Amino acid sequence: MPRATSRTELAYDDQLGRGLRRARLAAGVGFREAAKLAGLDISSVWRLEQGKINPRLSTLLVLMKLYKANLNVGSDGLMLQWLEEPSEDSG
Repeated sequence: MPRATSRTELAYDDQLGRGLRRARLAAGVGFREAAKLAGLDISSVWRLEQGKINPRLSTLLVLMKLYKANLNVGSDGLMLQWLEEPSEDSG
């Protein structure tokens, strides 16, 4: 039987997914590379970014390392912090 989800939980999942997507794009990492290095299939990466599934902590840590980002959870929600500022290519 599926468990009930609250609006807060859904918003949290969506926020996490959007943050994962922004971090992946800022790091210049594609779906295939992220999936391969995290031990996931491509559809799982997509579903994580859409907030459809929750990552295991070990998966989240692998992705954060790959994306060179930290994930902080505070009273204001989730915040991704890049360990290295994403470079802006001028060319």
